[in-house]
Amino acid sequence: MERRHVKSKAAPSLSVEDRPQKKGTFTLTGLLAETVLTYLFWNVFTEHIPTIWFGPMSILRATDYGEEFYYLVAYFFPFLLFNQSFRLFVQRNRWVFYGLVLLGVPSYLTSTLLGRSVLVCAGTSFGILGHFSVYWASPSRRERAVWAQLLSLFALVSSRFAFATLYPLWLTPTTTLIGLFAGLLCVPVLHADPKDEEEPVATLMDRAKKDPTAGQSAMYGAGFGILLFVTHWFCTTHGVFARWRELDPFLFGMVMIPTFFLGLFIGQDTRITRSWGWYFTAVVSAPLVLYLPSSIVWIPALFVTLYIISLWPIVTQDLATRASMPIAVAVASIVYLIGQLAVVWSVAHNFVPPGTGGPFMRERAGQVFVLAMFLIGLGYRKKNVKSFPFSMPSTQVMTVIGFIVLLITLPAVLKRAGNYGKVDGNGVQTDYVRGAVWAIRFGYNNFGWPNFRRVRDKLIESKANVIGLVETDTTRPFNGNRDVVEFLVDQMHMYYDYGPATLNETWGCALLSVFPIIRSEHGQMPSPDGEIACYIDATLDVNGVPVDVFVAHDGNTEHTRDRKQQAEMMASYAAEKKKANRKTVWLGYLTDKPGGVNYQKMVASGYEDVSPEESERYCLYLFQMGMVPSDFTRIRIDHEPEGISDTEIMLANFKTE
Repeated sequence: MERRHVKSKAAPSLSVEDRPQKKGTFTLTGLLAETVLTYLFWNVFTEHIPTIWFGPMSILRATDYGEEFYYLVAYFFPFLLFNQSFRLFVQRNRWVFYGLVLLGVPSYLTSTLLGRSVLVCAGTSFGILGHFSVYWASPSRRERAVWAQLLSLFALVSSRFAFATLYPLWLTPTTTLIGLFAGLLCVPVLHADPKDEEEPVATLMDRAKKDPTAGQSAMYGAGFGILLFVTHWFCTTHGVFARWRELDPFLFGMVMIPTFFLGLFIGQDTRITRSWGWYFTAVVSAPLVLYLPSSIVWIPALFVTLYIISLWPIVTQDLATRASMPIAVAVASIVYLIGQLAVVWSVAHNFVPPGTGGPFMRERAGQVFVLAMFLIGLGYRKKNVKSFPFSMPSTQVMTVIGFIVLLITLPAVLKRAGNYGKVDGNGVQTDYVRGAVWAIRFGYNNFGWPNFRRVRDKLIESKANVIGLVETDTTRPFNGNRDVVEFLVDQMHMYYDYGPATLNETWGCALLSVFPIIRSEHGQMPSPDGEIACYIDATLDVNGVPVDVFVAHDGNTEHTRDRKQQAEMMASYAAEKKKANRKTVWLGYLTDKPGGVNYQKMVASGYEDVSPEESERYCLYLFQMGMVPSDFTRIRIDHEPEGISDTEIMLANFKTE
């Protein structure tokens, strides 16, 4: 009896985990429908944190009552799965929860941030329950779900590449309604699919009685939570690593997308993905992403992408066969949330509630990444789990891959390639410098809506041909990994410089120019107390005459020591340029009033304010040295009904003689 008992205990492990399942026992129609619905889920899910973020962002602090944190309730919905009746309802009616995700799709059609937040929160809450509990369905059902998640991610990255990181779902009301209509069509298709039968209640109840220990379930849940976190961070768009290390996001995207594609297939060979060599290569690659020279850093960055995507099949399989659903999904959701908050804290360390670790987390996103990569693979190389060689995905999967590549990926590449390197400035004049500076508030308007296209329109209307932009660093998960500079360059057809790297500063500085950039240096200014301030010092070829352009963003008003040291640094640069008789234009954010102490340091160093009589200014300034300025203009933005920004655009003409 004892031997028979031991054998029966081991049998499920051999039959479920160690024996490869028959592939493709689902219909093409079912896979297509689930891929579309999961694509919509990824849009809503990855927009949840940005929606929360831009409530307090609009006032540069957490709100008095912390109401933005109420929407984090979405990540606590999995605790409902501890109720057996509710868990059985979810398992038997997942199509209902897939459908409820669609609540988040029309969120951008609402008129208030509150309305958008509620809809996105609802869609995310139900989506977590439906899409992350499916791993405990039948093997065939789980295989279809995992493929739908990976294929829809690939489609999301490809489609966002087409629109320079914007979400196509929310480009216009029309695209939103198309997405909503497609989702509404796919819900009944998924429900009616003959291969979508769920396991009988008796089977589900029997499986629940054999749930693994809480500790083991929590471990596997934590692993999945970290995988979900880094997938959101690096694999929902193409250019995060590029901005980290000052690479061209378009060129990096051109190799990142094929790498993602390759990861789909490597994940089918568990001899690779469960090996210690695969894990150690990823662990070593993570710090190399931070410290290798930019010329070769793309190699470990691409491997990290490959590793993350390849882990999905084994992580989800182990969840299903080695972890309890309620514990694993609840832990995964909380771990994912902790990861997101860690990245927020690393950037917004001066604005988070006191006593919550803001100073400690200051600009530690890189360390968060390395720690996540170390922890992500723990637990997935068990000696008692047999690995299997590569096997081709099913015909249904290959068909959907073909659809995505032909209908999304290739058109996206062709669309972007047609604009890449095109420099015409949309027809602006090039006889002299028409310089502009604007703090674009990360491309979001006063009401928390992404506003990239209105920013583009205003800049084109200004007819500026040299533009200094500050507060541009949006390539972070809590910004939806949107890249406002990549979008503007793609749309405005200009040369550009961006820097320093996202990992090395807080605000973001960018320079756009119709004149060739023949030299560029970007880095950090002294920032002992506040956010790390950025600057760009570039030289343009203005019709054969070298003209230096300096773009900078000073620290906040309350950080007096930062602003003093930053002004001294910029003044020293100016003194060197004056000594060398360099023609210079300064476009930036100097946190001081006209005539203030730091303002006077700039003037004393050799800079001239293009409009010293304008006393009602603060932060944005135009200075020059050795140029002939004229036609200073202030374009008010804050009074417009769209609420594009609470700042203004400042412009002036600068002639070399």
